[in-house]
Amino acid sequence: MNGRKGCLGRFNIESPGEVNLKMSLTFGGTNEVIPVQHDLDLTIFDFDTSDKGMAEQITVTGINSWVEGKVKPEVNKDGAYVFTGDLTNINIDNPEDRYDLTPEQMNACVGLVYPTTEWEIKFGAIDTTNSGEIGGRNFMFAGRTLFRMRVL
Repeated sequence: MNGRKGCLGRFNIESPGEVNLKMSLTFGGTNEVIPVQHDLDLTIFDFDTSDKGMAEQITVTGINSWVEGKVKPEVNKDGAYVFTGDLTNINIDNPEDRYDLTPEQMNACVGLVYPTTEWEIKFGAIDTTNSGEIGGRNFMFAGRTLFRMRVL
């Protein structure tokens, strides 16, 4: 399940749970980070909630701006932006193509704009109903997408 599906990156985390990931844009075949030339887009797809109340969440810092569908951020005590899946977005279909999104998929996206080619994001799966259910939640991501292009 972890890896790539077309031009979309994807991974699965145990739920409830969280993982901190560092992402870097590097020159092909190297660990050399590409120098910053302009702001970079990162779109996180499929912010939804399972029918048992397991919601997807990310916590980010260092962004210049963001755009969202129905996923509004809160700012925590550390000044980080926390985006949590809207509880009315129940089991939204995963996108197949970053330029072909349904209105429901667009509402379940967050577009982040970074001034750097390296960033860290905390991805989490939150049990909003204390159901005690365990399982997994998928996260999908890409660079610039239809979502970001429509709101420019």
